[in-house]
Amino acid sequence: MTTTPNLLVELFVEELPPKALKKLGEAFANTLADSLKAQGLAGPHALVASFASPRRLAVHVGQVAAQAADQARQTKLMPVAVALDASGAPTPALLKKLAALGVDASVLPQLRRQPDGKAEALFLDSVQPGATLAEGLQKALAEAIAKLPIPKVMQYQLHSAEGSGEGADFQPGWTSVNFVRPAHGLVALHGADVVPVRALGLLAGRTTRGHRFEAAQPTVTLRDAAPDPYAQVAENLKRHSLSPLDLARFIRHQVDAGDSNATVASKLNLDLTTVAHHLTLLNLPPVLDEALKSGRCTSPRTLHELHRLHAQNPEQVQTLLAGNGDLTRKAIAAVKATALPIVRDPGQSARASASLMAQASPLCDRLQTILERATRPDAATPTDQRTALHSRLMTLTELAARR
Repeated sequence: MTTTPNLLVELFVEELPPKALKKLGEAFANTLADSLKAQGLAGPHALVASFASPRRLAVHVGQVAAQAADQARQTKLMPVAVALDASGAPTPALLKKLAALGVDASVLPQLRRQPDGKAEALFLDSVQPGATLAEGLQKALAEAIAKLPIPKVMQYQLHSAEGSGEGADFQPGWTSVNFVRPAHGLVALHGADVVPVRALGLLAGRTTRGHRFEAAQPTVTLRDAAPDPYAQVAENLKRHSLSPLDLARFIRHQVDAGDSNATVASKLNLDLTTVAHHLTLLNLPPVLDEALKSGRCTSPRTLHELHRLHAQNPEQVQTLLAGNGDLTRKAIAAVKATALPIVRDPGQSARASASLMAQASPLCDRLQTILERATRPDAATPTDQRTALHSRLMTLTELAARR
């Protein structure tokens, strides 16, 4: 099965302000990921993990496309009265407008007339190719760096063009960049491939540096952008940076890909009940879905109980949600206590009883055959086993006699 690779971006810098690490890491990751999503390179629910240490800012984005899908585009040109003369031929104004869009008179038969207010206008339908990852990541990276919450940046000069993203105009000691601290390395990996982006005078590669004192070697070469999705999610769970709904979407994706609930639970160190509660979040009725997305109730267990209660007594649940009280387990218990009993369809009960009897009859036939074999004189069944079997048969007889 073909999978979409993950993306890893790391900026290696000099010492960052310790108190600002968390804020810088989250801002860097969220801005970059949001830009990729807006460009169609990452899905709206792509998993995003941020990392920040005194010497690096990094982000890991799950399932990033190498190129975004093409987009249909409709461009309004100008009113028909301006675009065409009395004979229907294109005017110089229209030809100039088409040239500005990079097309010529050959597209004239494809232009559409469409009402535009009180007049008609000409429209050009075209397909805009999706951005490549190199283009999209370059834009996202520049945006993420520009929007970092840095009250004051420093300016420093680049002294070497080696590994630099600067062009032929690079001048050692004169070309300057602005950032919170001098940057010395940039990693951009899409799966096992390097994405050739540039930032702060650096050209992306796959080499980073370890701890300045504890690392076994000064540089580290990264092979892949963390191919195991469970490792990324497990890390996010440890950091409490994954919402219940994001976790639910991940579980659903893995189950749809063929993993069992037990496999997902084992790899994420969760119990099966927690997995089931999270999956419920993807099938909530509108009133509960709104409570989840508004942040009023984000507990998967509580929402699971409300979901079951809503299926039996929707009016009571809607009344609870309409109030201003907290959606606590105590409040849910109170609703359960006042909930109307479930009225079962007598016909449904009769059908269920008939089905059970139909299943019991062949089982009794098999039991009779086994007993006839076990009680034959030549069977040599031990006395204690016969006594235990007789006791169980008496119990079954009592159960069958009940009404």
